[in-house]
Parts: sequence; C-alpha cells; structure tokens
Amino acid sequence: MTDKQNLLIELYNLKLFGYKYINKSKIIKSNINTLPNNIEELNSRINNCNLCELSHRVKSKTTHKNSLNNKIVVIVPYILNEKQNKILQDLLYKYLNINIDDVLVLNLIKCDINNLIVNEECFVKCKEFTIKQLEIVNPKFIFSFGDIYKLIVEDILKIGEKINYNNSYLYYLDELEYILRNPSSIDRYTNTFRKIKNEMEKI
Repeated sequence: MTDKQNLLIELYNLKLFGYKYINKSKIIKSNINTLPNNIEELNSRINNCNLCELSHRVKSKTTHKNSLNNKIVVIVPYILNEKQNKILQDLLYKYLNINIDDVLVLNLIKCDINNLIVNEECFVKCKEFTIKQLEIVNPKFIFSFGDIYKLIVEDILKIGEKINYNNSYLYYLDELEYILRNPSSIDRYTNTFRKIKNEMEKI
C-alpha cells in the first residue's frame, strides 16, 4: 500500500471521529476593505468563515441579527459564560444604570470555543469582523474588558483610561474573569464609571 493510500485511510478514519476538512478553494479571505456593510451579509461571512483552525473544530458561531444601532458596545475575548454575563449585567446596572439588553456585546472570537485553546492567529484573523461590526454600529461608547483593544488600536492604555476611536470613546477595563476572581478590584472603577456616566448624560 502506498503512502498516499495510507494517508487517505488515516484521514477517512479521522473523519469518522468527527473531524471536518475544508476545500481551500472555498476559503473566505476577509479583510476590513472587502467585508460587507450589510449586517446580514456580514453574518453570512462569519458563519461561513474558514480563516483559522477553529472554523472546523467548533459547532457554532455568534452573529447579531438586530439593527446594531446600540449606543454602547462591550468587547470581550470570547462568548461570555453565565458568571461573566452576570457580573457584566451587575456592573452596567449598578454603576451606569444600564440594562444589559440595551448593550451590544461583541466577542472578538466568533466561534463558540467551549474551552478550546485559541492561538494568536485566530484573534488576528477574527478581529476584522469585530472592526467591521464597530464600523456598522458606530457606537458612542466602547468598553474593552481585557486588552483585546490592542488588536483594534495601536495605543497602549492603563486600566480605566480612554481614547477616541473613530466617533467613539473606547475605555480599557479589566477582564471580567479577573473581576470575578478579585471582586475588590471593582473599587478602582468608581471614578471611571462616574466619568462615563457624566459623559453619557451629555449625549
């Protein structure tokens, strides 16, 4: 039996265990200049993305079907788990008097990784979708929980600092997982959230 035949048999056996293989000729190569401005078309690109290894290791991806006209956008690395969603909900309501349903939460990694290890390449390739979503939404405020903001802007910020991003104020805050493990860390945000609330009331 030839090496090619052995390889085909091995690949077939892996397929029986659930592995999926993609046709490279059908890979969608995206950058911010080629992505559509229509949210439904953008969702289709996300659902059919094959840019990194995650695309054929996960069962679902996250898209947004609403009009994306939210004034506030929260950016997080991954799909939030129940505890992370709860702490975010509490923070928004307690300090800003905002219901989480009025906020658009964008996870930079669109795939539901379910504890899979994600390498830097996946973040780099997936960031274009988030940048395009921000362009479509054009929010007034962006809260980056974690340093994933560095994939969007070149500036280096300290916790609680803000910069202008297009027509938005972008704030850098601790990762939600860090806040969960260190509840007292939220105390340093009192002044930050007060400033944010004052700025929101002006708009």
